Amino acid sequence: MNKLTVIREPLLEFHENKHVDIKFGLSKFGPFDKSYSQNKIIKVGIVGTSHTIDNMRKWLEKLNSKIPSKKDNKILHPPFPGLETNPELNTKISINSKYEKVLNPVELQKALNHNNHDIVAKDTATLFKKTIESLLAKTSVDLIICCPSEEVYKKLRIENPKNLKQETLAVDFHDLLKAKSLEFNIPTQLMWPWTYTESLSPPSKSSISLQSESTRAWNFYIATYYKTSGIPWRMTRDPEVPTTCYVGISFFHNIKKTKVSSSIAQVFNEKGEGIIMRGEPVKINKNDKQVNLSEKDAFKLLDNALTTYKDEHFNFPARVVLHKSSAFNENELKGFKRVLKKYYIEFYDFLSIRRSSTKLFREGYYVPLRGSFLQLDNKNMILYTRGSINLYQEYPGMYIPKPLHIQLFETQNSPLSLATEILELSKMNYNNSQFSESMPITLRTSRNVGAIIKYITKGGYLPPSYRFYM
Repeated sequence: MNKLTVIREPLLEFHENKHVDIKFGLSKFGPFDKSYSQNKIIKVGIVGTSHTIDNMRKWLEKLNSKIPSKKDNKILHPPFPGLETNPELNTKISINSKYEKVLNPVELQKALNHNNHDIVAKDTATLFKKTIESLLAKTSVDLIICCPSEEVYKKLRIENPKNLKQETLAVDFHDLLKAKSLEFNIPTQLMWPWTYTESLSPPSKSSISLQSESTRAWNFYIATYYKTSGIPWRMTRDPEVPTTCYVGISFFHNIKKTKVSSSIAQVFNEKGEGIIMRGEPVKINKNDKQVNLSEKDAFKLLDNALTTYKDEHFNFPARVVLHKSSAFNENELKGFKRVLKKYYIEFYDFLSIRRSSTKLFREGYYVPLRGSFLQLDNKNMILYTRGSINLYQEYPGMYIPKPLHIQLFETQNSPLSLATEILELSKMNYNNSQFSESMPITLRTSRNVGAIIKYITKGGYLPPSYRFYM
């Protein structure tokens, strides 16, 4: 049973071609939807101080030309080819002074004068929202870049607080700003000054690790393309395989940490698009501290997910895959299976996925290969979604990777095929240009969304698309 297998790296589908590497596929073939979104023009709005707006504008102009890579391994760290110099990228960024709005400096300074972290975060996020609203009253844009100053970061950082009373530290500025911006129905991007200002570095003793400029350019391009309704790449699918809806379920605390709710994210295999919903509050088992849904809430959650899928695709999927961050209990299984029976869905797989403390070792210097798969027994598997990659001839990470522990509950497909799907889903994060993520996008998405929607009161507006939350 304990036989080690290395799963072949899944291909991604770009414009009329396939490849395993994101940057290579985009630069050589172009985004998947290039054939029906030629010459994509993105109107970018910028909100910040006069200084940060000026620097952001200069950096956006710089993206038109090639940005060389300063790394030795050019396969792993290729240059950014430039939006104008490489037409395969299919993108032009429209910059105009009428798309820019400066934060009121008096109100900003007033917000920063507080000595309470949470008040600073709330007041600064509120000022950004007010300024965005003022900008949108006069013009329309496809994306809004929020550019807080270095001073804002120093007041909000908690790694080495100075003259700052840290009473609660309940508020995360990034997540709160995202939550406040959802009502505009326009994607946002938060960017700190050192991301686009060559002369700046992250503050000392900060937890931020700044990537190379070419990598930052790649990350920005991919995220911007997706946020403005583009499809950079998609999973490769065999037409003979049943259409599948992937659903990720995880849980989050409210701000006061008095309640736990469920958040849900779906990844549709046709587009890699995430559809977001919020579940009901759940109870924590006093004995084992596990968080589980009641049968009623499990039914409601998946029922909403599948009706949303039908609204998007005009039919129900033939197969449903549930990824959960904790173990399934009997009530959840009953509720989920009732939904599947309701819609005559015969094919399904229910898996619990979490990080594992189990480690595999490989001869020599390198960490285990990505795709290393070990089946422990009929119900438990170990899978490395991060690891050494043959294409690069190295491990593209800073720390020794931890594998995933995959527990099978109700499954119909083989453990190997389910692990291969998780490898595919670990390549579907449009928020950066990494070769892969540790978690499949189903669970990564639901966790990220939970961090944001905890700031939205029940009944508040939640855009359905993940592009507004990333």
